Amino acid sequence: MRVSSEVFMKVGLDGARNVGSASLQSFVMRGIAREIVVIDRTHEVAKVGVTDQDGAALFSAVHLCVGDCGDLQGAQVVVCPLESGPP
Repeated sequence: MRVSSEVFMKVGLDGARNVGSASLQSFVMRGIAREIVVIDRTHEVAKVGVTDQDGAALFSAVHLCVGDCGDLQGAQVVVCPLESGPP
């Protein structure tokens, strides 16, 4: 499998729970975007997910922010991880 080295300007992540949190960590560590907007149906969950990755983002050129659906406008990629089970 070939992994792209493309860096996106803006990526959206819809869901900051288990799979979303792991995805966010991977995105930050790989530096796939200049900006990552994280949304969740519960604003506090998105905020916790971003706060957990703030330290890693300090050592990269990634800007993390919590937003809502409107903040996803202009994103080249929006990732919507699927969770199973109750929220």
